[in-house]
Amino acid sequence: MIERWGMGALVLMGACLLLGGSESRPEAPRDRGASCASLGPAARRGKAIYHQGRGAEGEPLVGLVGDGSAMLSGASAACARCHGFSGEGTEEGGIAAPALTPESLFSPDARTGRPGHDETTLLAAIREGHVGARRLGPAMPRFTLDTSALADLRAYLACLGHEREPGVSEGVIRVGAAWPMSGPAKAQGAAMAAAAADVFAEIEVQGGVFRRRIELVLEDSNGPGGPHAAAARLARREVFAMMSSPIAAEPLRDDEGEEIPHLAPLGPTPPDAERVFQVRPGLDMLAQIVLAHAATSRRTPAFHVIAPDDAAGRLLRDGLARGQAARRDMPAPSAWLFVPGSFDAAAAAAETRARVPDAILFGGTAEELGAFVRALSSADEVPIYAPSAILGDAPAALDPRAAQRTLFVHAGPVDDRVSARVRDLRARLQARGAPAGRIGLAISVEVAARTLIEGLRRAGGRPTRRAFVAALETLRDFEVGLSAPLSFSRGNHVGVTGAYVVRVDPVAREIVRVSEWLTVAPYR
Repeated sequence: MIERWGMGALVLMGACLLLGGSESRPEAPRDRGASCASLGPAARRGKAIYHQGRGAEGEPLVGLVGDGSAMLSGASAACARCHGFSGEGTEEGGIAAPALTPESLFSPDARTGRPGHDETTLLAAIREGHVGARRLGPAMPRFTLDTSALADLRAYLACLGHEREPGVSEGVIRVGAAWPMSGPAKAQGAAMAAAAADVFAEIEVQGGVFRRRIELVLEDSNGPGGPHAAAARLARREVFAMMSSPIAAEPLRDDEGEEIPHLAPLGPTPPDAERVFQVRPGLDMLAQIVLAHAATSRRTPAFHVIAPDDAAGRLLRDGLARGQAARRDMPAPSAWLFVPGSFDAAAAAAETRARVPDAILFGGTAEELGAFVRALSSADEVPIYAPSAILGDAPAALDPRAAQRTLFVHAGPVDDRVSARVRDLRARLQARGAPAGRIGLAISVEVAARTLIEGLRRAGGRPTRRAFVAALETLRDFEVGLSAPLSFSRGNHVGVTGAYVVRVDPVAREIVRVSEWLTVAPYR
């Protein structure tokens, strides 16, 4: 993969602005802000070429390098890889990738002495790899874009650096969320909305993000078509990013096919998603942390998984299986998956006794855990593990026998400061009229909202989705208060990759640590 194309790439990209025009050197429009506010069909197709390296039918952009034995294809050949999200140009390793903004393409370069380009030199560069008698550098690809594709790219480059990003206006950035605003869970949705509103109001009082306020655009996840249809409706409402919403098997895309950034999604990340950021480990990662803890007391523990037969339950089972497969001496876990909402504690206990496991991983609710423990023999001392999320924010409500038998894997901090912050959040939500029930998801929303703000600040005064994603990938040990510090990178979009093992103290009825911080390799 060739990451930098050199000066010749300027010629290639500039060609597209001139092809199809009647003048050899067109004049750049003076007011691009207005003319580029909404990209037309051709410019949208050109945008896909520039940023994604794909044509109108999804075909990859292809370029030959050097003597033709090396080839760039698809995303590797995308212009933005070298010339920047907004065509600003880059210079790394002593190789320059010049700016491709319309202002820079047609004017002479005083620093290098390069004149503005005309149609003849551009065509020769793109087809043959030379400008006049001068051969371009060996890193300069020769592309075979047809006339239609060149015209599309020309239309987009005429607005490069000036187009309006979806969901961004002079004074507002629109962020979407699909939460339950009706039905049995509407109190939870109201708490989530209040948590987001409180953070965004605080930022607005401080002057906003580069003088822009954050506008929350809500869709009812219990509305027509369910949560995934609600998320799709948000995509059509032109939002810059999504936050703490249900995610389908495929990443959410807007009408131009661009993936919308998504912070703290509710559900597993699709394997082909590039802009989804988890603020806490997924259930499959938590299962591997459980395995790491169990292995400290027994080298090859045989696990039995009891969980609902849904996406969450399968994540627990598959995460544990993947972790055990990585340790060749460990047996594969057995599993008993039940129909959600139809848990049979006696049957689960009988199946567990038949399996004779060394440890149990439980994925049901706190009420189902209590029933399961009561159905087990009191003489059975097999340890039980469960995600701490099943406790909600009320560990005191857990069945006493379940509290004695169960270890919980907890991805957040455990100290008095967190308890104080949770009380503060609850008070702020109540001040906004939110119900005083469980606020577990409201905590996740607050973490996501503050992470979103930090990413926008780092993306700069002219935020783009791509710059926002790149900015989030620079976060290291970012403190939010209600979560462990978050760290992302280009290869890791899971902000927290570890957890504590905790238990519920039978007297104080609060969670207490029983392990040091345990980490596993991120899966994204």
